[in-house]
Parts: sequence; C-alpha cells; structure tokens
Amino acid sequence: MKRDHNLDFYRGFAILWILVIHACFNSGRSYAPDYIRHLSLIIDVPLFMFLSGIAHHYSNSFEKTIKSIVKLYLHYAIFMVIFVAYCLIFYRSSVHFKDLIPLFFFNVNSKLPLVVIGYSLWFMPMYIITSLLCSSFLEKRSIKFYHLIFVIVLYGLSKYYFSFKILPMIFLYSFIYLFGYFVYGKKLSFRNLIISLLFLLLVNLVFQFNGPYGFHNMQSAKFNYELSYLAYSFVSIIIVWYLYSNFDIHNRFISYLGQNSFIVYLAQGVSSSILYFIVPHVHLWWPFKLLWMIIINIVICLVLFFILKFIYKLLDNLVNKCLVY
Repeated sequence: MKRDHNLDFYRGFAILWILVIHACFNSGRSYAPDYIRHLSLIIDVPLFMFLSGIAHHYSNSFEKTIKSIVKLYLHYAIFMVIFVAYCLIFYRSSVHFKDLIPLFFFNVNSKLPLVVIGYSLWFMPMYIITSLLCSSFLEKRSIKFYHLIFVIVLYGLSKYYFSFKILPMIFLYSFIYLFGYFVYGKKLSFRNLIISLLFLLLVNLVFQFNGPYGFHNMQSAKFNYELSYLAYSFVSIIIVWYLYSNFDIHNRFISYLGQNSFIVYLAQGVSSSILYFIVPHVHLWWPFKLLWMIIINIVICLVLFFILKFIYKLLDNLVNKCLVY
C-alpha cells in the first residue's frame, strides 16, 4: 500500500506532544501549576495507540508485526548500549554494570541518571505486547510458529517486568488499538463529532464528581488504568479521527518524524532529562518558562533524533555490506 503521509503527520504530532507532556510533568513540577500538567494529558499515549491501530491496515499481518517489533527492539538495544556506555563513563562511581543490564528488559533502576529515560520505559513492553496481541487477534490465517514466539514474549515480559498488573494496561490499550483498526476508512461527520464530544464531556463530568480520580489527578488515573482516563483521552482521539477521515493534512517534516516516531521517543528521554539541569537557571514567569522549556526540549530532541538516525543508518549499511560479503 502507498504510504499514508496524512497518518504519519498525526503520528508526528502525537510524538511531539509527548515532549510537551514531559516538559510539564518532569522538570515542570517545580514551577508549573497542576492543572497545566493534567490538561496536557488530553493528548497522550492513547492517541498514538489509536493511530497504531489504523496503521495496522498497512501491514495487516502478524508476521510483519513480528518483524517490525524485532527492528524496534534492535534500535532500542543499540540506544541502551550507548546509554550504558554513558553511565559507565560519567557515573562509574555511583552506577554499577549489574544495575544497567535490566534496562535491556525494560526494568528500571530509579537511581540511574537521565531519569526520564526510565520514566518512559513503561511504554515499550506495553506497545510490544499490545501490538502482538491485537495483531494475533486480527490474523486471519492459521496459527504458525511466530504465534508461539508471541506467547513466549508475552509470558516473559509479563512475568519479569509487570507480573499480573499488566492485564488492565493491556486491556485498555488493546481496546484503543482495535478501535483505531475498525474505524479505518469510516468518515466521522461534523455532526457526529459534536455529538461525540458532548457525550464525552458529560461522561468526564460524571467521573470528575463521582469517580476516584477527577481532572485534578489524571496522572494517577492514567497509571491505574481508570475509565476516567480513557474517557478523557477519547476527546483527542475523536477529534483526530474526524480530521484524519475528512482532511488530508501533510507536513513533510512532521510526517518524517511520524515515520520515525520510535527514534523520537528514544531521543526525548534524553532531552527531557536535560531540562532538569536547565530549569534552575531560567527565571521567568511560569507560562513563559514552560514555553521556553518546551522549545528547548524540542530542539535538543531533534538534534539527538538526527544523531540517532545517522547511527542507525550507518549500522544498517554496515550490516548490509557484511551480508553481501
């Protein structure tokens, strides 16, 4: 199938918004008000998983999903090799090699430097398991060997990293992934958009006044996988569904980031961590300070993104040459 640059645009937008969230939630805790942080979560990982569900139509194969996840993990492992080398060179007095090995299995030691890398790692096993589970569910062929690989990966990740608390997370994000898959090709009219948003507003108000987590604590709802977070996230999902199904929006640069969103994800862990060192030296009123931190975060992230992209391309070329010989 021809590449969907419209979809790439929204994936690029979604991954860039993660930079906004991490500027608000990590280094931003020291100066930004709580309501700004929780407001930023209206566009979050659920939107990315919704778009991943749509993107499944372009692979539509469990075997291709396996291959893409293997490539994704290899990129992750290379990034971790660089990060481990950085820790051993600059933090050898406080970080031991045995503390770094679990990183390759998405297990985090809270004492490690560049803390946002650790904060971001929950996404990896969630994305891998959800993609494999949904792809297996949508697979129309008979069970093959790579289905067994999926079962082993699912068991290993859930036992080693998440134990049984992974189940509500997987249910939540699998629902969003499959929702994206099944609405692909279906147009959402402006009338239905307004009706959907009004309904979501009503549901969110019910959760605000009757649920355990209201708007004031959406971060806790997110990591307790509450329905209030799902309802909150669906505001951006419905809006993007309407825009995606009715308009062809394409920006070459943002679409390019969308094509390489996982590399941006890796880079943002470093750039968002660097903000901790910059924040104490910026003395501005909090709205201007936050805006300035978001801009700095995006700039540093993009620089690191192009460096990583160059490294991956260099290694790919090296591997291809070795295979030829």
